[in-house]
Amino acid sequence: MPAYIVPRYKVKISLRVKDVMSTSPIIIESSSSIHKAAQVMKQKGISSIIVIEGDKPIGMLTERDITEKVVAKGKNPNELKIKEVMSAPLLTISPSTNIKEAMKLMAKLNMQRFPVMHEKKLIGMITYEDILRISPAMLDVLEEQATINQDEQYINPSALRGKCEECGVLTDHLVNKNNRFLCEDCAELLEE
Repeated sequence: MPAYIVPRYKVKISLRVKDVMSTSPIIIESSSSIHKAAQVMKQKGISSIIVIEGDKPIGMLTERDITEKVVAKGKNPNELKIKEVMSAPLLTISPSTNIKEAMKLMAKLNMQRFPVMHEKKLIGMITYEDILRISPAMLDVLEEQATINQDEQYINPSALRGKCEECGVLTDHLVNKNNRFLCEDCAELLEE
């Protein structure tokens, strides 16, 4: 009986952020109190909440923000507004970003979650937990990505959106220069 060689084909599956993200991110107005935000976070069982002004996402409030900036400093959460405590600028990710790239960004920036924006509209949230939920095998990939060289200065600008820390302009192409997120123009000025 003749032996047959069956060729092996590599099938590359490219999961995108949109395939894994949650589509109902919890939001709160920046003028609300920290106490109100903590109540919403407890009720929804979440550790962070996206902060908006009008319908525009401007920052994120995390349990860590509340612990370090309010509780540890003995401030009154009923009197303190979210805008005074939130983390900003809001770094976002595109729904078309590859999951591997999203994991690299999370590891590089030491972030556990990214709001997902499409055409300047908030459409979801992706977290480490969302990524880990898709397959236990992803743990190996996550560990590998967590060892990214911390001195690397380049982050794929097509995947990182937010507000320039120098000039305040909103951009779809932030660049990490000296641990600051800058628009391409400000990054070029710093190189001169």
